[in-house]
Amino acid sequence: MVEEIGLSARTDCLMPAFLIQMVGYVSSTLPDDPMAMVLETMHTADGYRAFHDFCAEHSQCLRRLLSEQRIQSHHIERCGPLFPALCLVARMLEAQEVSFVDIGAAGGLHLFWDHYRYRFEPLGTFGALDSDIEVAWQWHGRQPRDPESFLRAPRVGARTGIDLAPIDISTQEGRRWLAAFGGSESRVLDAVLALGRRHAHRMLEGDCLELLPSLLGTTPPHMTSVVMHSFTTIQFSEAMNDALEAIFVEASRRRPLGRAWLEGSLDSAEPVEVRIATYTGGDVVQQTVARGALPIDIRDWFEWLGPVE
Repeated sequence: MVEEIGLSARTDCLMPAFLIQMVGYVSSTLPDDPMAMVLETMHTADGYRAFHDFCAEHSQCLRRLLSEQRIQSHHIERCGPLFPALCLVARMLEAQEVSFVDIGAAGGLHLFWDHYRYRFEPLGTFGALDSDIEVAWQWHGRQPRDPESFLRAPRVGARTGIDLAPIDISTQEGRRWLAAFGGSESRVLDAVLALGRRHAHRMLEGDCLELLPSLLGTTPPHMTSVVMHSFTTIQFSEAMNDALEAIFVEASRRRPLGRAWLEGSLDSAEPVEVRIATYTGGDVVQQTVARGALPIDIRDWFEWLGPVE
């Protein structure tokens, strides 16, 4: 029964994870959220039996969601290895203030990356030290001589998310989707949603290949555009990735811009990579700066490979 329901999933989705997410969403719409604890114990016989029975009871709804809904996974922990990459890109561009864009932003939780507290062992704590949200990682690889300077976030003057089907974080329905797609506990999720209410940002619905040229072309003169994405372009065709790169190159002929991304194969055992690029006058400088674990099995380490100061 479970496998048969799973076959309803979109072909561009990782079915097992997608099915579990949809079960979590459906359960959250019911009184007492009956699957909340079961999903944590699915590896046991009793847990899987309860999961199987729930899928059978709600098969029609699950089939519809699996065939219609897009997977929009997000994990606040991804900001851990992206934080130093974004700090580095801004410093390389000598950006005093950035216009930040997240491609494939879902509900925009990564838009507030500079308002999280980062605990990198053994380096210390960085970012917004008084934040209610902490991202903790073990730092492996090259270590900066002056971590306080190296891990200093630029001022973010504008925040824009782009998604084909953005999630409205101002609604209870939106919160349910965020909880289903993300790995954050309820307390953390509520704290992030509070950030969204306090800090100006916008979410654009549509194709980034269509929206980015205009967006990058209207960046305020005193800001530098920095674009981020995580596990978004792995869903692109080769032609789409080439088109995205061409947009950055063309935009840089007018003004320099930066890019940081965390991408990799979702079904591979190989570590994923964090890469950065600066675009200036049509020229591109690109490098891999970190490696980390898979997003569907987040561990608490990453290896820094990039430059240090």
